[in-house]
Amino acid sequence: KRKEHVGYYLVDKGLEELERLARAYPFPQAHYHLAIAQLLNNDPTKALTSLGQAVSVDPNYTDALLLQADLNLRKGNATPVITAMADLLREKPQLGRAYVNLGQAYGMRRNFPEAINTYARMAQVFPTNPVPYQLMGSSLVGMGRLAEAGKAFEKALEFAPEYLPAFEKLVELDIQEGKLTQ
Repeated sequence: KRKEHVGYYLVDKGLEELERLARAYPFPQAHYHLAIAQLLNNDPTKALTSLGQAVSVDPNYTDALLLQADLNLRKGNATPVITAMADLLREKPQLGRAYVNLGQAYGMRRNFPEAINTYARMAQVFPTNPVPYQLMGSSLVGMGRLAEAGKAFEKALEFAPEYLPAFEKLVELDIQEGKLTQ
């Protein structure tokens, strides 16, 4: 019990120190690291605020933008993710995580055609990566286009036969279509 109390005390003191640094030095990294500490302290609301401050100091701070998008997606807030990730991808089209975040935000709004377009763009940048094909397949399932979804999952497995997410989705489709029994 004493050790737990000391641990919380250290976390509180560490957070206080990071908050002091973020106020004293207007560097985006100070706010970003404060956000990480706030997440470790299970406070995503404060972390989002700190990430907003980091991005306000440096609108091109990629790590802060990506983490901010992750947290907004967890809250179900797709609109700022779409705006931020679309802007980020115009500047840095090689950021796979930005495509994933953008596609998830479109999917969250049930805009599956835009999600599929986003994942197709990701596949152009990363042509042998199974992730964009698996994500396209999931979006196609959301649209009820099961045959096309199956082909997308199979394409993912061509690039990585051991890629479990695509394999699981393909099995789920086969069960749904009655090709397999549970």
